Amino acid sequence: MFDQDRFIAECEAAAAEGQPAVREVVTRAVAEPDAVLARLGEPSRAGIYPLYRSKTVTILNLVWGPSMSIMPHDHRMWAVIGIYTGREDNIFWRRRPDGRVEAAGARSCSVRDCLPLGPEIVHSVLNPIPRLTGAIHVYGGDFFKQERSEWDAEALTERPYDTEKARRLFEESNRGLAVGCGRVSLRFGFRAGPATDRLTTQPWVRTLCANQARWICAHCHPYRPVAGSPEAGGASRYQADRDGWGAACPPPSLDAL
Repeated sequence: MFDQDRFIAECEAAAAEGQPAVREVVTRAVAEPDAVLARLGEPSRAGIYPLYRSKTVTILNLVWGPSMSIMPHDHRMWAVIGIYTGREDNIFWRRRPDGRVEAAGARSCSVRDCLPLGPEIVHSVLNPIPRLTGAIHVYGGDFFKQERSEWDAEALTERPYDTEKARRLFEESNRGLAVGCGRVSLRFGFRAGPATDRLTTQPWVRTLCANQARWICAHCHPYRPVAGSPEAGGASRYQADRDGWGAACPPPSLDAL
């Protein structure tokens, strides 16, 4: 069982010994991901959810949206990240004399993995899967008061960390989740199956039909081939099967998807 109060107390005590001790605490917690989910709940929205904050330790429940990414940034304090659902890919960046950064390494983290980050680390994060990823983040200080830097995703030049921009990134991800019945929506590409079947969904972007990638409700948004589809030798065109929508999930305009 994941006891949140005990976990916080153990992190506070371990922080006095340093990052390796905190890593042991986080590793034990995410070794039982179902217990963490039972206590924190199945993620439903991307966001940064504080669990505890003091001058010496900040503990966050951080949820990445499907296919969400965030620009290179630093923390200027050590961190320990433990994944309890989903997956994340980290790229580590090295500072250059001209103030820009260059990629220096990478690490993929899955459920039960625990990643320590030193205070000088610069990293960017990608959630590479079409569902929410949840992780416990423990920082060696007051995360919200610390001045930090970010690097432009294109030019890779340094600038002060923009908290408001980061908040917008999470909200943009959540706008995608809002389409459909309120359950988690996924970004899919489509692959045509036999003419009598619905399209089969694949969790990556395919460019084999006019719809390409859409935010759709994976539970409530069935598709079917229509006249002129590739199976019939015509154009790549598919139509929503309106009869397949549930009462709680009225069909939006296809243009809105």
